[in-house]
Amino acid sequence: MKLLTCDDEQQPMSLAPLFHKLTKTYLILSIPIAAIFVCSSGTRFAAAQALARGGVSIVPISRVFCGDEVTRDGGVWGWRIAANPLGTLNLADGKATSWQLVAQIREALEYRPKTIYAMAGRFDVDDPAYSEDRTVEQLKKAHELANGEGTHLVLTLAPYGNSPEKNAQLASLNARIEKDMPDATILNLNNTIAPQGTLLNRYTNDGVHLNEAAYTVWANMVKATMAGGDTFRPNVPAGHTQPGKKDKSSDD
Repeated sequence: MKLLTCDDEQQPMSLAPLFHKLTKTYLILSIPIAAIFVCSSGTRFAAAQALARGGVSIVPISRVFCGDEVTRDGGVWGWRIAANPLGTLNLADGKATSWQLVAQIREALEYRPKTIYAMAGRFDVDDPAYSEDRTVEQLKKAHELANGEGTHLVLTLAPYGNSPEKNAQLASLNARIEKDMPDATILNLNNTIAPQGTLLNRYTNDGVHLNEAAYTVWANMVKATMAGGDTFRPNVPAGHTQPGKKDKSSDD
C-alpha cells in the first residue's frame, strides 16, 4: 500500500465519463426532436413563431401576417419571402373573419411592425348573417388601425375556391373592396390563380386550399411590396391621392 506524502501529486479527475454521459443524453434527446422537426410542418411552424416572439427584444418584428387558415397555412412567411424568419410573425388562424382580423391587427401592432399583411373575407361569406357592407367596414377599420400607428397594411383579396355561389359573393366583395378602399395597398391573387373566377387545378390539391404553387405566386407578390422597404403603393385611381400626399390639382 502506498502512502501519500506531501511530495506526491494527486492525479486530476477525468471528465471524460461526464462528457460521454452528456453526449449520450444529448443524442437521445435531439434525435427524436430533430425527427419531429423533419416530419411535422406544424411543429416547425410553432417553434419558429415561439422563437420570433421570444427574440423580439433582439430581432424586432418587421412584418406580421394576419388572417384565416389560408394565410396561416403559408407557415413561416419569413422563409417564403426571403426575409429574416425571426423578424416575421404569422398570427393568422382558423376560419377567421374580417371582424376577427381586426383583433389580430391590434395584437400585431403591439410588435410595432413596419408592415402587416392581411387577408379576410373568405369565411365571412359562410356566415348566415353575412353582410358585404359589414365586411368592407371591418376591413376599413383594420386599415385605419394600422395607418394610425404608422404601419403599412397590405391587404390580399380573398382567393376563390370551387363553389360558384361563394365565388360570386367573393367576386362582388373583392370588387367592392377595390372600389371603396382606393388608398389601400391591395394584392389580387385571383388574377393569376383564378383568372376565370374559379381556382385553377394547378394551384390547389383539393379545389379549396392553396398549394405550394399558389403560395409561390403570393410570396412573389409580397416580395414586390418589399422592394421599396415595405412602402410599396399601387397606382392610385384618377381622382384619388395617396395618404400623406396632396392632389397637385388642389394647388392650382
